[in-house]
Order: sequence, then structure tokens, then C-alpha cells
Amino acid sequence: MATLTSCIFKKKVFSEEKISILDPLSLEDFLMEGKADYQNLKCKATAKILINQNKENSVKINFRITKDSLIWANFSKSGVQLLTTMLSKDSIKLLKKINKKEYFFGTYKQLEKIAGTPISFHMIQDLIAGDPIMFNSEIKYYSSINLNQHLLSSVKPKKISKLLKENEDMILFRYWIDPVNFKCSKIEINDLQNKRTLVARFDDWKSFNSNLLPLKSELSFVNKEDTISISLDFNPNFKFNSNFSFPFNYSSNYTPIKLPGNE
Repeated sequence: MATLTSCIFKKKVFSEEKISILDPLSLEDFLMEGKADYQNLKCKATAKILINQNKENSVKINFRITKDSLIWANFSKSGVQLLTTMLSKDSIKLLKKINKKEYFFGTYKQLEKIAGTPISFHMIQDLIAGDPIMFNSEIKYYSSINLNQHLLSSVKPKKISKLLKENEDMILFRYWIDPVNFKCSKIEINDLQNKRTLVARFDDWKSFNSNLLPLKSELSFVNKEDTISISLDFNPNFKFNSNFSFPFNYSSNYTPIKLPGNE
């Protein structure tokens, strides 16, 4: 597989050359082969959060990840700690450290009710590492060329425009793949019946520890009522496979956070 990747990579160093359609299974192999390979990862990012085109909020985030197991994140602004979160595959722990000290121990399902869109451990992990979000290899995909990139879609390309105008009980998956590095530049997932859309974008790819990672990631959730956008600009100082701690300390001064609809 590595030989196939290198051969095609060399052929794709071009400016205006025509891109040839590759079969879906080859594109899937490129995506899986290109996934970030690490055990532990430590990185920092500036996050910008925008809700319904209101004032943009900017915070610093320190991430520490044990792949497929744990994501620890500390949020701060102007040197003041705001939040610390601890995410596992099936649970969320959160400490609010500014103003009133509060905690939340719950599940992704509880947050999904608030956000109106699916949220999962692997979605967040993939956003940080630039891996294909919500990619399901058991789905049959179709390949085409769109916007000068490879496109993998879960329905035939000719049917996409019509489907987006309808109210079918199905989810449409689309992955735009850069023809040079074979990483996703854009991902769009449409829940057609519930009118919900997830869009992810990745840019400014750099090589770290034999991994190709994006220095810019963006994730947007759009539903009937709200649009939530989160962009991450990473510090180009990724640390791999080092030993580090996941501090998560709180006292009896913390009181529980009660989410709307979960009282």
C-alpha cells in the first residue's frame, strides 16, 4: 500500500493537470492509511467559537490525548482558567472554574439534546488529528471529482442535488479528498430528515513525527434553529508519545451543573 501511495503522490505533483477518478476502495485505503498514528498526543490551539453569527469568543486550549481512550482539555483566556474537561468514549466530565465553581458528569446524549446534533469522543479526536470524521467503512461509497478534488459520497453524485432538496429519512456522507496528500479538506454530513448538517474543514497540513496533521481545523453544526462554529488554530509544537498527567481535581465547593432538559 505504501508503494501505491508514493507512486500516486509523485504523479499528483501538478498545477493544472486533470485529476483522474480513482475507485472508492482505493480512496478509502488512502484515508485509513493516512490516519494519525500515535499513542499519546499533546498540543495547544487557539479556539474561536461563533454561535448564530453573534460575537466571536476566543480561548486557548491545551489538549492531552490518549488515543481511543481519553481526551483532556484545559480552556483559558488571558491566563485565567475557565474549564477543564475529561472525555472518555462514553462519558464527559467538566469543571467550570470561573465565577461560580461547578461540575458536570454526564453523557454525550445529554449534550446532544442541547446542541441538536450528534457529538462523540471520536468526532472530537478526529477533529484534532485531521482524520475523517464519522467515516464508516461499512457504507458503500461512490467516487467522483468535485471542486478539483476527489469526492467520496454515500450516494451517487448525480443524485446529491435532488436529495438535498428532499426530506428523506437518511444521512448523506461526503468527503472531499486532496489529490496531493489524500487527506480530507472538507467533510459534510447531512441528516436530511431532521435538517441537520455537520461540516468540517482542514487546512495547512504539516508533517510531525511521521504524521500529517492540520494546523487549522473547523467544525460547524447547523440545524433549524442554530449555527455553531468552532475553529482551531494549532501551535506547531505537537508532542507525541510522552508521559503526561491528566489533572482533574475538584473540592466540595463545586456544585452540579444542571443542563436544560436534564434536571
